[in-house]
Amino acid sequence: PIYARNIDGNKAIIKHQRTGFLFDTPNEILNLIEQPTNDITKNAYEYVYNYHSKRKEIEAYSELFKN
Repeated sequence: PIYARNIDGNKAIIKHQRTGFLFDTPNEILNLIEQPTNDITKNAYEYVYNYHSKRKEIEAYSELFKN
């Protein structure tokens, strides 16, 4: 699973406790590390595969250049 600071750029791609963990303080990450991650890891993989795979990124950039 992904553990990332709770900032706008990270929040754009990580959904807290669904595709990763967002934290504000160092103490928060320590508590988050102790949580189960099986479903989160699966959800994160599916999200990246469906929305940020190499194919999806190429399609998105192609559309951007077309416009």
